[in-house]
Amino acid sequence: MNDRTLYRLQDIIEAIDLIDGLLSDVAFEELYHDTTRRAAFERFLEILSKPHATSAMN
Repeated sequence: MNDRTLYRLQDIIEAIDLIDGLLSDVAFEELYHDTTRRAAFERFLEILSKPHATSAMN
């Protein structure tokens, strides 16, 4: 595994941990109405869904 892959996996793990902390004990309605929390959640999802560019290079 190259350094880029390891860095990407660390980003994914961190995003999962951040989502877990952000959503713990939060009801959907609360998340829906809290625009700051919802924006953070959306950003962490973007990190998770970002394509893994190195796979095309290997």
